[in-house]
Order: sequence, then C-alpha cells, then structure tokens
Amino acid sequence: MIKYVHTNVIARDPQRLVAFYKKALGCKSIGEERDLRGEWLDRMTGIPGAHLVGEHLLLPGYGADHPTLEVFSYDEMEAAGDPRANRCGFGHLAFEVDDVEQTLALMKSEGGGQLGEVVRAEYEDGRRAVFVYATDCEGNVVELQSWQEGRDGGDEGRSREGGLDMETTFRCAERGDEALILEFIKGLAEYEHLSDEVTATEELLGEWIFDKGKAEVLFVLADGVEAGFALFFHNFSTFLGKAGIYLEDLFVKPEFRSRGLGKALLKELARIANERGCGRLEWSCLDWNQPSIDFYLAMGAEPMDGWTVYRVAGEGLRQLPQR
Repeated sequence: MIKYVHTNVIARDPQRLVAFYKKALGCKSIGEERDLRGEWLDRMTGIPGAHLVGEHLLLPGYGADHPTLEVFSYDEMEAAGDPRANRCGFGHLAFEVDDVEQTLALMKSEGGGQLGEVVRAEYEDGRRAVFVYATDCEGNVVELQSWQEGRDGGDEGRSREGGLDMETTFRCAERGDEALILEFIKGLAEYEHLSDEVTATEELLGEWIFDKGKAEVLFVLADGVEAGFALFFHNFSTFLGKAGIYLEDLFVKPEFRSRGLGKALLKELARIANERGCGRLEWSCLDWNQPSIDFYLAMGAEPMDGWTVYRVAGEGLRQLPQR
C-alpha cells in the first residue's frame, strides 16, 4: 500500500507561517502539534541533537483523512535561496481558489508576495484558467489557480473551491433572522478589533430593520449555508437627484473566504442598485484594512480622497440640540 500523507515546509517562524496559511488560504489546525527530539530523530535526519517543533494543517477542500501541510522548524537551519519557479527540488504548493486576484491581495496583506503576473489561459478542450505564482510570508512559492469548465464559463451561480462545485445563492433577511444578523455583526467587529463597540441586540435589530424598515440585509449562501451578509440602506445624492445604496457592513465568515463570496455579494448589490435606478453604491473602509482596499480597487471602486467622515453619537448627540 502506498499513500501520500503530507508535504513538509521548514519555517524560520512556524507560528507566523501557520497563521499565514490559516488566514490567507483557509488551512485549519487539526490538533497535531509536534515537539520532537531524541536519538531516533538524530538518526533519521542525520542532524546531531535535532529538535523540531511545528504542526500539521488540514488543507482546504479535504477531510481529516487527506494529506496535510506539515510546518516545522529546527533549532538550527540552513539558509534558503531566493524563491524561483524553476529552482531545482521542491517547487511550489498549489491552491485552487474562486478568485485569484482577491486571494493574492489577501496573501500580500499577510506578508506574502508575488513572483509573476496574473495570467489567463485557454486550453484546447475549452477549459479556461487564471494563474499566478505568489509567495508565502517566508518566500515559499505558492501557485493560485482558478478554473472554468467549457467555453461558456460553466454553470451560472456555481463556484469551485478545492476542486468541488459550490452553489452560490442569495436571500433577503426576514423576521426571525435577528440572531443570525447579530452573529455576522459581531464577527465583523471582531475582525475589525471593535468588539467592545457593539451594543446592538436582537431586539434592536428587529425594531429598526423589520419594524421600521430602516435597513435591509442580504445573505449569500454556499450550498444552502449562510456564509456572508451585507447590511445596506438608501441614501440620497442632491447632485445626482437620485437615491443611492450605502453599504454599512459586508462580511464573509473566515471558513468561507477565498471562494469569491464577497465579490458575489458586491455584484448582487450592484445589480439591486441598477434595478432600483440608484445613482451610486458606496461604503467606508478602515485605512488599515489593506485586503479589503485591494479587493474594492480590483472591483473598480474609487477612494473618495479629500473627504472626512464626521460623527456625533451618544451623549454628544443628546446634547447637540442645546448647544
């Protein structure tokens, strides 16, 4: 019996590299951390006094019985050469993603890099693909690839992740979704390091979204599971003389990222805005959130330089009428 079990990467900083593959490429811990030393390890590696630490990661798109990515570090290590696609020996890791450019932007934000250009290729059998050679935060080469079956681009409403088809659908929030909406809001707040600012409750969300109709919520579903949400409402442009859509929150759960769901949500909001005759779709983004900034720029959004947001809230709002 022969079975492929893992790929090993030796890291200068294994904790940082593990975090990179979790955040940027969807790998998961499976509880197999290692701290190894002993005569058997010296003899196996040929390194006297060998000591290594690290862990195994589950690769996206596979179950627990499939090959893992093994990230290890020795106390003493040889220096690696510059990353090259044609370097002899270990070449690269490859990940299939739904959106190459979005995943590349996320990798860069986590300390990765880019070796070559993003390219598009069409094969004789009609399959089309997007490729790029990137690097992880330690300079190991990582190939990103995205595929479409057939010259017509494949089945509408389906994306591919880890070699598996994934059905993408949308639904509008309705009464009874208050807990789910709050879960997404808290997830976004945690990502933005603003959890202590969340005072929303299910009751408040029910009152303002469903009773008063002051906002709308759209869910994106992956194979029937709510994977992300967008909360939005109408504003108005006096210069255009038209209503617009203001996107207050957009968030995709970490386990569903790099599948194009954020892009799908934004495209669906644009469709809604066009359908309603709106003049524009706009939103705000934190200055440090480079992955989102890169994503929005790639989608054709323009930053509104020269504008500053002003806000009056809480006690300041209550006192303002008397000033």
